[in-house]
Amino acid sequence: MNIQRFNFIGFLSNVDPSILKVNFGDSVHPEFLSQDEAYKLLSKLDNYHDYGIFARSTSGVRGTEGDFYVLTHGSHNDLSLDNIFKFEEEIVRPLSEEILPKLRLFKEGNPQMPLWYYFSQNEGQLTKKMEVGPGRVAYGPVFHLDESELPELETFISDTKLPFTKDCINLAFQSYDMSYGSMHSNLAFLLLMIGVESLLNPSKGEITYRVSRYAAVLLGHSASKGETIFREVKDLYRTRSNIVHGTSNVTVQNAELAKLRGILRDLIKEVNRIDKPKDELLRMLDSLGFGERPWRGNC
Repeated sequence: MNIQRFNFIGFLSNVDPSILKVNFGDSVHPEFLSQDEAYKLLSKLDNYHDYGIFARSTSGVRGTEGDFYVLTHGSHNDLSLDNIFKFEEEIVRPLSEEILPKLRLFKEGNPQMPLWYYFSQNEGQLTKKMEVGPGRVAYGPVFHLDESELPELETFISDTKLPFTKDCINLAFQSYDMSYGSMHSNLAFLLLMIGVESLLNPSKGEITYRVSRYAAVLLGHSASKGETIFREVKDLYRTRSNIVHGTSNVTVQNAELAKLRGILRDLIKEVNRIDKPKDELLRMLDSLGFGERPWRGNC
């Protein structure tokens, strides 16, 4: 790493080597650190002198192979509190509140930056100025990008504006994002269902049928795909009812959680694409059949 006077390093979690291909902006660069490199750095910044303590303390920010992926920044600015606060406002906040959330919305995965440091280097000696972060544990599905997805991701990051302009989409996205942080699968499932309902719950009528149908119209690129989504959402709603009403001992499995999260993720993007008030959106969906998606040119 090119260590300069003003230095930032943010430790990422739930990522693999494909994160190195993501553009995080001109001044922040994704890098790889081996375990030995991370230990040498953190032994100076955090006074780790025992490898076991280091391993336990960094378990939540390791990559898939036990190594580390970090975001770095270096400049010749003074490492003053004013410059740190300015960097937090201009760089770190957009990373935490815009870019990383957009990665999570782009596809399945929970990339987080739970820990970061500011430090200086003088004649080879590292001096920690500040350690920041909500904690060192941020588990969840690993975020992976295929090479072919990079252009689409660049466009998605550029075109997607956070927060969204509509409250129902913001609530859905907040529910989606919070589901990654819940260690209890049933609670994560209910959070995701809250997100679905915030987008599609009608003011009257049979909720399970109408929400399932709306989701199928929105996401089904063909009549047969619409039928499949309709059945899937009805089944997921049945699970939701069993959890809420305690009619059976239900433990949501990871596959079911991932399926619902994928449905909500696609619904958020589709509703945002259509850009209509909720009541107008639902009226439009009432008039359409499976496979009819005029906002997509029926494709």
